[in-house]
Amino acid sequence: MEANTFVKSWGSEYIEDGVVRFRLWAHGQASISLRLDGETWAMRTAKDGWFELEVAGISPGAEYQFVLAN
Repeated sequence: MEANTFVKSWGSEYIEDGVVRFRLWAHGQASISLRLDGETWAMRTAKDGWFELEVAGISPGAEYQFVLAN
């Protein structure tokens, strides 16, 4: 069986040891926050309606939520 790979474009993705990139496409939103381990982090806007944030010190299985402005 041949393995297929793809670039993950949304959600959470480990990019290096303990560092996770969170991304969400939310066209039309003025701001998005990430709620993680009891803290809320403002995500930065990227191009074409994307929001993203890199956070260090994240353990596998950590629960998170994307929080929309409204």
